[in-house]
Amino acid sequence: MNKINPLYILGLLVIFFLFSVFQLSKAKEEYKEQANSYQETRELALRLNGIKSVYTQEKVLQSKLDQLIKQLQAKGVELNKVESKKNTVISAMSIDLANLNTLMGKILNGSYEIKEINLQRISDEKARIRLEIQW
Repeated sequence: MNKINPLYILGLLVIFFLFSVFQLSKAKEEYKEQANSYQETRELALRLNGIKSVYTQEKVLQSKLDQLIKQLQAKGVELNKVESKKNTVISAMSIDLANLNTLMGKILNGSYEIKEINLQRISDEKARIRLEIQW
């Protein structure tokens, strides 16, 4: 009577097997969630790194801005540029609409941090502008 019934051992093994399968399925679900979370975090980090690289290229942005001002000054527009460590102020007492459109198109499509824009209409063909770009 000291023998263990083989059905008890078989039953115990079946219960152990079912418990293991249940734990494995839970572990697989957790792994999938962690993999999705990792992928989302990775994509976010890549996007933030791209944005950071665009906005931290201050010297490149300043050279593009200087190029734009020189281009407009070559067309006869009197633009004044005042630079400081933290910002740049561009102003013109009188600028025609075509050149204003060129200036605003380049500024707004670039990755400049615009602090203030002040536009005043002088006549049908002329305007006054004051633009402050923060670095």
